[in-house]
Amino acid sequence: MIRPATEQDCRALGVIYCLSWKEAYKNIISDGYLDSLTIENCTPRKINPTDNLVAEDNGNIIGVVSFGKGRDESTINEGELRAIYVLQDFWSKGFGKILFSSAAKKLEESGFVKFYLWVLKDNYRARRFYEKMGMLNTNVERWINIGGRNIDEIKYEFYFKNEYKFV
Repeated sequence: MIRPATEQDCRALGVIYCLSWKEAYKNIISDGYLDSLTIENCTPRKINPTDNLVAEDNGNIIGVVSFGKGRDESTINEGELRAIYVLQDFWSKGFGKILFSSAAKKLEESGFVKFYLWVLKDNYRARRFYEKMGMLNTNVERWINIGGRNIDEIKYEFYFKNEYKFV
């Protein structure tokens, strides 16, 4: 089940963010930084239900997607997929696809002509997923600093097409 996130979901999202970062970014982000992550410091203080959806399996929150208006200064009428995480035990079971499609549908309904996301360049698993979902690698890169280390990100874009229907 996919539903809007609520304030009561903050702790569950902290678990997802913490555990997902530690698994997905192993060998990309320094071990020291990943070891410093805790559920408490990964737990959001507030949730905007219009910009966050959660996936539930048997009543347990196992994934989250965050999205909204593009935050890059150069964007005009573009949405942004800010984060999508699923607990490792639920990888490759279709939850990421459902979260992605649900967020894309909301972005399209908001009137955006396209949306983008930034992904760590060395996160090949995520990049393959986004490419399977129809996103295009723009080859635009930027550096971000995580844990005192510069890490390269790459931008992907998705253009809405009238004939495309989300499942």
